[in-house]
Amino acid sequence: EIHHEGAAASTYEHTLITRAGNSPRGGHTNTGPAIRATDSTIRFDHCAVADTAGKSMQATGSNLELHDTLLTRSIMGPEIDGTALIFDRSYSLELYGSDDNDGIYLHSQRAGQVIALTGCVIASGDDDGIDTLGSRITVEDCIVRDFANPAEDSKGLSVFSGEATVKKCLFA
Repeated sequence: EIHHEGAAASTYEHTLITRAGNSPRGGHTNTGPAIRATDSTIRFDHCAVADTAGKSMQATGSNLELHDTLLTRSIMGPEIDGTALIFDRSYSLELYGSDDNDGIYLHSQRAGQVIALTGCVIASGDDDGIDTLGSRITVEDCIVRDFANPAEDSKGLSVFSGEATVKKCLFA
C-alpha cells in the first residue's frame, strides 16, 4: 500500500497505481487498501488505481481530492471516515467480490468537511453504487449504474443516518 499518515499535503499527477491492496486489512470490507490516508491531505489528478487485491482507498481524518481519476477492478472503491472528499470527473468501476463491493463508501465527515461527487461515473459492482453511513453528501451530474446483484440488497444509492442532495443524475 501507499500510506500517508500525518503527512504534508501530497499530489499525484498522471500516476498509475496497480496490483496493490495486499496490505493490512480493515474497514467495511476487511480488505487492504491500495492507498491509506490518516490525517493527511492528498490530491489525485489524472491518475488510475487499478487491479487491486483489496479496496482502492481507505481514509480517516483526511482531505481527499480526486480529479479525472479512474478507480477500477478492485474489491471496493474508496472507504472514507471523518474525511472531506471532492470526487470530480472521476470513475469507480468494476467492483466485484463476496461482500460489500460498493462503488464508494462514505462514513460521516468531521464538522465543516464537504463530501461532493460531481460529473462522475460509478458503475458495475456487487453491492451499492454509493453507500453512506451518517454522512452529508452532494451528488451532481453523475451516472450510477449496474449495481444489481440479486444475492445482495444492492442499490444505486444507500443513505443511512445521513443526508444526500442529488441533482441532475442518472441511476440505472
